[in-house]
Amino acid sequence: MAIDPSSFSQNETWILFRLNERPICTEADGDFHAMAIMEAASGIILGVEMVPITHEEISELQARRLLSASANKAGDRPTFLFIGSEEQADQISSAAGTMKIEVKRVPARDFSEITGQARDSFAKHVSGRGSP
Repeated sequence: MAIDPSSFSQNETWILFRLNERPICTEADGDFHAMAIMEAASGIILGVEMVPITHEEISELQARRLLSASANKAGDRPTFLFIGSEEQADQISSAAGTMKIEVKRVPARDFSEITGQARDSFAKHVSGRGSP
């Protein structure tokens, strides 16, 4: 069931999602995934953390940093954080709980319409061309 941005008020719900389809390769530091938090009603990206692909999930430190930076940019914390049920997310779920943010696990395809444009733009920016 697709999630409709118009069903949320400003800063009520955030979405954690992977910006990239394929790993981002660097010579010096290895390969990464870009994990982003988006405000669901507006589609604004509030924060991004680069997670080494050798890690199963975002670290506790990165989770706290991503949530704090997103709250600072948004000016408030959300009530809900949607996370794709396919993602390993124990660390960010725990950090969100500490911040009194309720985590909802849903299939990533349910919010793909909201996150699709950001993923496409990121792919163009990182690759220097169209979608991978």
